[in-house]
Amino acid sequence: MTKDRSLSSAIQIMVILSTQKDMIITSEMLATSLCTNPGLVRRILSKLASANLIETIKGKNGGARLKRPDSKITIKEIYQAVSEGPLFGSFDKEPFKACNVSCQMGQVLKDYYNDLEKDIKQTMDSTKLSTLVRKIK
Repeated sequence: MTKDRSLSSAIQIMVILSTQKDMIITSEMLATSLCTNPGLVRRILSKLASANLIETIKGKNGGARLKRPDSKITIKEIYQAVSEGPLFGSFDKEPFKACNVSCQMGQVLKDYYNDLEKDIKQTMDSTKLSTLVRKIK
């Protein structure tokens, strides 16, 4: 199973932008911090801008900055900006008909994952970006 790091990368980008409020931060600077390439950063920035969380400035002196104070941005908003599906993958294998567990496991996990996702999103919605920024020393 592969891990999607979009949310973690987006949160790190937002924390950097928050800690550098007085600056326009380039995708190259962000990419260096994330140890990744600027193209990936630009894709994430585009999604964050579409969600109205940041503003991007084009051109030679361009870059990105927060559009709102970090105390007004939730982690759920960041998640919604970059996510492309549920947090947990579906269990869509064809069951082995002779096995009671196999026949029911898909629905059991679907219900469980839905409950987990609901709980996680509630926590994300109550967590402000500023809460994470304060944890950076």
